[in-house]
Amino acid sequence: VFDMGCLFSYFVRPTASADIIETPRQVFSWEKEDRKAIRKEDFILDKIKDETIYRLPGSINGQQFIVQNCDNCTVYVFDHTGQIQIDDCTNCRIFIGPVRGSIFIRDSTNCILATMCQQFRTRDCRDLYVYITCASQPIIESSHNIKFGCLTFNYDKLSEQYKSAGISPWNNTWGNIHDFTSIPDSSNFSLLNANEHVFKHLPIPTDPSCSHLNVNDSMETSVTPYTYGELYRHRNEERCLVVLFHHINAEVCARELIAIAKQADVR
Repeated sequence: VFDMGCLFSYFVRPTASADIIETPRQVFSWEKEDRKAIRKEDFILDKIKDETIYRLPGSINGQQFIVQNCDNCTVYVFDHTGQIQIDDCTNCRIFIGPVRGSIFIRDSTNCILATMCQQFRTRDCRDLYVYITCASQPIIESSHNIKFGCLTFNYDKLSEQYKSAGISPWNNTWGNIHDFTSIPDSSNFSLLNANEHVFKHLPIPTDPSCSHLNVNDSMETSVTPYTYGELYRHRNEERCLVVLFHHINAEVCARELIAIAKQADVR
């Protein structure tokens, strides 16, 4: 008969008075009493009509969010998310806070969307107003009459949510659109000028639950600076390149420079 074990345990045996230390059992997240219950309806809006829905800071906290099969709804998500899917929506007005990954809008008609994201893509959509801050080239496919504008927006905690989502308000290619299904001698999209601000099309949130957020679309206080992008590509005028090296106060300096340029009416 073989007895397997440690050789040295034979010579060193614990006495009755020796302290025996027990390793505490691991407590898993689903066993914790203070764990918040995750409800699917908090992250999926499906088959909703004629309603206004709010999601306040901390309610999504980087998770995926889905809006589908909605009609004549207004949706405000004042939080950062991981990814957004919008499918089969009609006559909807949607604001989404910073998105770490991609936002997809498909098979939707006559909608208004405002968001900040890493990647933006539409497919089989028509008659959209899209206000974005986008770190990569926005893409449209099999879509028609898509109007793009530079999103200027601010509310309490938005700057922190940008950081949580891992995107920068200073990296914005909102007007550099790539159309996979372009039409010769025509265009499936257009760019909105600075006068077409977001609250001209998206209703200002008035619910008391979000009054403390101080939501506004002012260019002066916007976390994302307004840029003209492709709007002025073909204009013949003097331009200059300003380079700000990485520094703890670089963002403050950049915003001060923008303010000075506006006062001098320099574009």
